[in-house]
Amino acid sequence: MKFIHGSPSETYCAPILGNGEISLTVGADGSMSPDGSGKLIHANIGRCIWWEGRRYRGFDTRPLIPFGRFTQKVGKLSPVESGQRLDPESAEISCSTVYGDGTRIETLALLHTDMNLIAVKKRFSPASRFRYEFSYTLCRADGEPNALFETSASDGVISWRALDQPDCAGVVSVFSDVGAETSSDSNRVTLSLEIGSECEAVFYILLADRKDHDSPESFADRVRADILADGFERLREYHRLVWADYFAEGHASVGDAAIDSVYRTALYHLKCYATKWSMPVGISDACWHGRFFAFDEHYMFQGLITSNHIKEARRVPEFRKNGLPIAIRRASSKGKKAARYPWETLEDGTEGAPIGFWNDHIFHMSMAALSEYEYYLYTLDAEFLRETSYPVISACAEFFTDQCLYRTDGRLIVGKCTDLERLGSGVENAYMTTCGVVSTLKIFAESARLLGVDSERAAECERLAAELLASLPNDGRRYLPYPGCTDRSISAFSGTFPFDVIDRSDPLQKNAIEDYLDYEDSFGNMYAVGSGVCSWYACWKSVVYSRLGMTDKAIDALGYVAGTAGDFDELFEINNRASRAYYHPWFTTAAGMYVHALDELLLRSEGNELFIASGLPEKYDGFDLKLAAKGGLTVEARAENGRLVKLAVEKNENCPYDSVTVHLPERFGGDRVVKL
Repeated sequence: MKFIHGSPSETYCAPILGNGEISLTVGADGSMSPDGSGKLIHANIGRCIWWEGRRYRGFDTRPLIPFGRFTQKVGKLSPVESGQRLDPESAEISCSTVYGDGTRIETLALLHTDMNLIAVKKRFSPASRFRYEFSYTLCRADGEPNALFETSASDGVISWRALDQPDCAGVVSVFSDVGAETSSDSNRVTLSLEIGSECEAVFYILLADRKDHDSPESFADRVRADILADGFERLREYHRLVWADYFAEGHASVGDAAIDSVYRTALYHLKCYATKWSMPVGISDACWHGRFFAFDEHYMFQGLITSNHIKEARRVPEFRKNGLPIAIRRASSKGKKAARYPWETLEDGTEGAPIGFWNDHIFHMSMAALSEYEYYLYTLDAEFLRETSYPVISACAEFFTDQCLYRTDGRLIVGKCTDLERLGSGVENAYMTTCGVVSTLKIFAESARLLGVDSERAAECERLAAELLASLPNDGRRYLPYPGCTDRSISAFSGTFPFDVIDRSDPLQKNAIEDYLDYEDSFGNMYAVGSGVCSWYACWKSVVYSRLGMTDKAIDALGYVAGTAGDFDELFEINNRASRAYYHPWFTTAAGMYVHALDELLLRSEGNELFIASGLPEKYDGFDLKLAAKGGLTVEARAENGRLVKLAVEKNENCPYDSVTVHLPERFGGDRVVKL
């Protein structure tokens, strides 16, 4: 929601457009030119169109195929000042650029929500006559032709085919709503206009391939005809309605401009990357090429489901169920049903990670099980639990019990694995991983009880979980990341979040958290770089503070995160300006955690009791929320100037409650009963 004037900031990263399938960034001059903003930032998302599920076949890690970019030429003029804004609630990017002779070009860019159509509207206010060229080039991220593509172009359409996979082929159609002169070569289409007076033009780029269409050529021709007949404003109206519905479905705010703006951008960010498979960390070469991490998926899942975006959240547990046969085949033989999911999962369920000690993680299995179970807790969809979630939970639990547990010196422990990567490889009896295993075993036992199955195995898992809790590494004063560890780690928080297996009054947990905070500036980043705290670690803290009733600290942590946001209130994996450590802008994990952290601060539930704004400090005199609560409930509430002005609770078809008790701080009117 910000403008940038003149030179962009050091951490400038062009804002994203995404529709859950393709993703791109648009620079401040309204194009995807690598130098369109004046410079590229450290760890910039490449100026390229990326298409989820379209991957090279001849590489072990199956990187995404780049699908080029659009650029422009404004005669011989150069920009002298640019301004740019992202409007997350309408999913539009607007740019204003002034050129050396006083010419101004206004740009409005959007990406259609239902098809891979990019629309770029230009408004020209010329100070002198010039020739304007809008070009699309099907190229690699570095701008060079793709040697693994065969391309041809004519009449504004580029036909392409991947040489390493003949079934991967399609077209890119480039057209305009004005009579632009069209020229083509093998991998480029250029639309040219003579600009001598104030005018407008809309340029379109449509991508279609054989994965989605029997005849991408016919589809492109039909869409082009429909778009030109209907006009840009009708397309834009539909686009804005879809996004308005999304934000109306669920949201939260507390009246703090910075905190609320980051929340809106984070919600926008999550929808941009809600693919038909699951939630990747990002869709680009700078974000692990759109591969899926079960660990990160869960945080995005939580952000979506607590903010009442049930449809998008559901994709995470469904994806893990769809990939279960491969996960079982990867870990089991002779009739076993233990599953081990890849560390970086591809769309087909196979592994895409490069070789490294990160492949010895096992805690992501706990996150897969947790997403499955929490979907049930929020929806109470028993059929989904039985058919989709329980098989995943069961297979994850079997992996832990059959392959990960060891008895040593009379104790039950989790064997050597990679815990959080800053702690290194081959860590035995790791605190966070063990809490994850305990969580999965308890979740399995509870799910089995709900479904009335596997009672003996469930009892055994509960017994093993209790033994593991009794063996958690500690020095008598605090829990340790692993036995003998002298480093500190955010894993100290993990027994409370994400796994919630440690009693709130446990002094070892409390002391572990306090000890970590004493060393946070040295251990507060995902990687051993810089100082300070990375955004998603701070969100992690906020959730734990909410659960421990430390309300001031919970919202202060979110305020800290808001202060590390980028020029469009986007979150990075790491953005420590003081130490000049910048990693992975538009980092979806942080977006999901931020949304969930604010949601949990404003709403939590215990059975048919709802606690609204109990974590909101006295200095806040209002809030606005529409969020999901466990038990199949949706809660809407708004307070202004210390007075509650709206409260509504709805239940879904699975909810067993006839009424709920709503607990509100006294300054907002106190407790009340709401009939359902």
